[in-house]
Amino acid sequence: MCGGADLPDVLTARAEVGAAIREHLLVGNIGTGMPAVSISAAKKSKISAHGQGGVGKTTVAVLTVQDEAVRRHFVRIAWVSVGQTPSLMEMQKSIYEQLVGSAMEVKEDATIQTQLVELQAACQDQRWLLVLDDVWDSKHERSLNCIDPNSPSKVLVTTRIRGLLEGCNEMSLNLLTTDEAVDLLLRTGHIKNADDAATAAAAQIASLCGNLPLYLSICGGIILGYDGIDEWQTELVGMMEDDRTGVIDDGAGESMGERLVESSLNMLNNEAALSVFMALGVCPEDVLVAMPVVQLICGADADNAAGKASAASMRGFVKALLDRNLLQGSIANGVQMHDIVRDVVRLRLGGEDGIREKQRCVVGAFVSACPAGGWAYGNAVGQYAALALEQHMAEGLLPSSLQDDAEAQAWLMHPEGLIVANAATAIGPSVLEAFTAAKEAAGELVLAARVAWAARLGKHSSQDAFADFIFRATDLLEAADDASVRAFEIEVLKRAYTTEFMSERNVKTQRRLAAVQAAAGAVTFESKYQEYLLARAPGYMLQFGQLHGAREDPAPLEDVVEGTRIRLDATRDIAGQARALTDDPVLKRAVVLLYFTHMGLNLGCTEHPFWDPTAFGGEAALTEACNHWTCATMGPAVMKARGVGFDFVSTH
Repeated sequence: MCGGADLPDVLTARAEVGAAIREHLLVGNIGTGMPAVSISAAKKSKISAHGQGGVGKTTVAVLTVQDEAVRRHFVRIAWVSVGQTPSLMEMQKSIYEQLVGSAMEVKEDATIQTQLVELQAACQDQRWLLVLDDVWDSKHERSLNCIDPNSPSKVLVTTRIRGLLEGCNEMSLNLLTTDEAVDLLLRTGHIKNADDAATAAAAQIASLCGNLPLYLSICGGIILGYDGIDEWQTELVGMMEDDRTGVIDDGAGESMGERLVESSLNMLNNEAALSVFMALGVCPEDVLVAMPVVQLICGADADNAAGKASAASMRGFVKALLDRNLLQGSIANGVQMHDIVRDVVRLRLGGEDGIREKQRCVVGAFVSACPAGGWAYGNAVGQYAALALEQHMAEGLLPSSLQDDAEAQAWLMHPEGLIVANAATAIGPSVLEAFTAAKEAAGELVLAARVAWAARLGKHSSQDAFADFIFRATDLLEAADDASVRAFEIEVLKRAYTTEFMSERNVKTQRRLAAVQAAAGAVTFESKYQEYLLARAPGYMLQFGQLHGAREDPAPLEDVVEGTRIRLDATRDIAGQARALTDDPVLKRAVVLLYFTHMGLNLGCTEHPFWDPTAFGGEAALTEACNHWTCATMGPAVMKARGVGFDFVSTH
């Protein structure tokens, strides 16, 4: 029903917070007078829960979507964890699949905006709940919020930033009370029947943690490492008192976070688990890492102590980290680091250079693991790559230039689109265009064309940029005129002639494709059909030039008639020749429909002598073709056929 996060094994119930959120989601009215909650009373489709990092926003959101009344009320629930550098298009696809129940159609020229429009259309008049966890930028919320505000659907957003979003009810998630903090710490550390000394020590630790749930849970993991002996009451308190800055402000609490994480790892005393923990520091925030991905990432580093561990051993290492609350999630559904913990880990990875080196190893592992034809739908490694590979690549790029980064160039040349799309997005369109221009200037036209061809797949490109890169590639390949890459050129040309249909550069592409195929010598259905498309183009532009920007005035009747004649002649003669070159009955019927539909669009042209109602077998052929394609009896081809004496009756 939804892809939310896992709840921690130990949590503190915050009944008043959950009640306020549920009241908004289920009714739309917000109660007042709740001590730890401040929220407006306006009825809106969106609610934002804000609070500092580690305060428990995600936990509250998970409790909300797991509430029985909430799950009964909403027909479907979708959850995405956003973070600071989200892969928005992949998240849009995830939301679509969770809400609609089927995969969003993959379109090569899709953009964030076109996918959002598709999402919004699917959400009309529904009763769905969308959860956007850990939002940092209002632009990201606008790109993902597809909910119909006039429907019973709702959006729940968690964020650290007060006032980030407009047009929403806003709730402040405060710190735990002292009693709540002590209770959480003792239960996380598995301290039962705590005496006065244990309670006093727990209160002191909670105070030093600023009553922040994240740090309390890590401290609980440290206590767990004492295996029931009481020394934690003095040793842990003493360690924390060495740093009295507290953690109420994230910036002031960085040193405390480091000390807690390091202390927990020391108590763990497990080199392999430590290696796993450090390896996961290169993963993007808010992306769950499934166990097969954990194994792949650890195996990417030759120096990782867990790199060659079996799956069973790897589960043991991850469980040890989960038990210490250094990782969140579960072995079954995937794990992740809280971003505060992740920041601490990345400080130990050797700065930008150290992170870059590790990221290049990780990218290399994914590139090597990618099977021919790409990962199967639902494969855990493929799903992770779709969401996270872009960031691994972005952090793995050399700081100098693409010219000096042979490895990144190889990513762009990879045969699988997922690898190429992530590389093109990570590198960016401006860098790719500059690199293409540099290679063109150096006379390396084919390489320049390959880079432009790869650039079209950048996830953040507009549809105009998509088309620009495609036609850039066709121009470069035509200029190169290299017979050794003719198959590649034909692949590019075929994609180009379906782009910007009948535009000037589209027609140019069609001519080039026809010339290339003719030069190959073999006359096939495909080559002859391409010849037909070129032959009909002038007629098409006479009739529909205004639609494609080729003319400003509507087409007069004489142009409509002449355009129809050109298209019919091309269909009868050249498409007719193509029809004779295939044994495929579907293609044969398609040519028949083309002929009669061209006439059907313009009833007045049936009085002209170029109209031949007996072409391709006349009524019998048209009847067979229309029945095959299940055409409605009111379709234009049928109506116009009746206009010249046909009495067509569909059998469907």
